[in-house]
Amino acid sequence: MKKDLFDKIAPVYGMFFGFQVKNFRTVLDKAVSSINIPEHTSFLDIGCGTGALTFALSERGYCVTGIDAAPQMIKRAKERNAGNKTAFVVGDVLSRLVFDSKSFDVVIASYVAHGMNKMNRQKLYKEAARLARKMIIFHEYNQKRTLGSDLIEWLEGGDYFNFIKIAEIEMKEYFGNVQVIPVSKKSAWYVVEL
Repeated sequence: MKKDLFDKIAPVYGMFFGFQVKNFRTVLDKAVSSINIPEHTSFLDIGCGTGALTFALSERGYCVTGIDAAPQMIKRAKERNAGNKTAFVVGDVLSRLVFDSKSFDVVIASYVAHGMNKMNRQKLYKEAARLARKMIIFHEYNQKRTLGSDLIEWLEGGDYFNFIKIAEIEMKEYFGNVQVIPVSKKSAWYVVEL
């Protein structure tokens, strides 16, 4: 089960927290200038891991809630985000989450969809659409692969190799209009405005 894997590797992910925050700051600088996300916007970060993205979002004045199915990831996220007002919840997006419909302005999932098979991605899309009032953002790999990413994703055993070829097409089939914003050499934001 993936949750068990991510519980086991939470300490390793935690070692890269500073690097991840720095990377997310750069991503936010690029992406937020392309789309209007005002300060105090409420975010749900699905699959928040150790909380690096939640940390970077919180720094910008956003109200952030992070959710992850792996309790050890949430434990580390709480430790790393102790100085901000971010809330963290253990929960699995493949089941209905504890939040009411339309609870957040923006729902974001960073490097989550590629780890799921198509059936589970459909559940992710459905739950994100249920919870978001204004926008859904999927921060994912583009087709520019690297050996390092390939190796890590192969070890995690997700659908990465297929997903990076079809991400935009699949999301457009599900949501209709999807704006693709390149945010790094090997990743993009796939933005759905509601």
